[in-house]
Amino acid sequence: MMKIKLITISTLIFSTTTFAQNVAWRIQTSDNLICGDTIVHVESTCQDPDEMESDRGSGGIIRECRSAKIVIINHQKELEIKLPLVSEKQRKNLEKQGYDFNGMMKNGTWSPTFLTCLNQQKPLLLLTYQTSGGGSAGDLQNENVTSDSLYTSPVVTETNGQLVDEKIALSAISFVNKESNSTKITSISINGVYGDEEKSKKWREKMKTKNVSKYRK
Repeated sequence: MMKIKLITISTLIFSTTTFAQNVAWRIQTSDNLICGDTIVHVESTCQDPDEMESDRGSGGIIRECRSAKIVIINHQKELEIKLPLVSEKQRKNLEKQGYDFNGMMKNGTWSPTFLTCLNQQKPLLLLTYQTSGGGSAGDLQNENVTSDSLYTSPVVTETNGQLVDEKIALSAISFVNKESNSTKITSISINGVYGDEEKSKKWREKMKTKNVSKYRK
């Protein structure tokens, strides 16, 4: 006699929930950025809820990151700073606009995407954030029009992670925007939320070669 096993709706819901809970959290580590006498990288703990999906659609990989931190190494001393790191003024203004800096970093929230070194007499770090993974003007419209945008107005710190005053920050941002090809400027991707793994790998290899050549000049 053949036995037929019935799968109830509750069983399916339980299985889906169990799968979601079992999605692995992985630590993603960016390349190292050399800035003056300091070596900096970013570590993000993220999961990809759709990693088993065969068709990811046009959006590509969009992860959720429960934490991220900057790791700063200077003269064999290591310092860790939790992200997102934002000035009090920007944080307050963005929170008034409905943004949350205490929860998960995911699509729609501000998450770190680029780290730039302005290698001058007193080196500075610029942290760029995005709320979407686009690359077109339309995709980044929200970042461009938002007051106190962390995309057009990156967070600027000293190499020890201390925020600089507004005048110094504006000067650094202006220089990076106007002199993007300067050998004083080096950038790496610290993008935990967005991006295709293979494309990200190729991009990192390309930037690694470019950054080394810049730094040696």
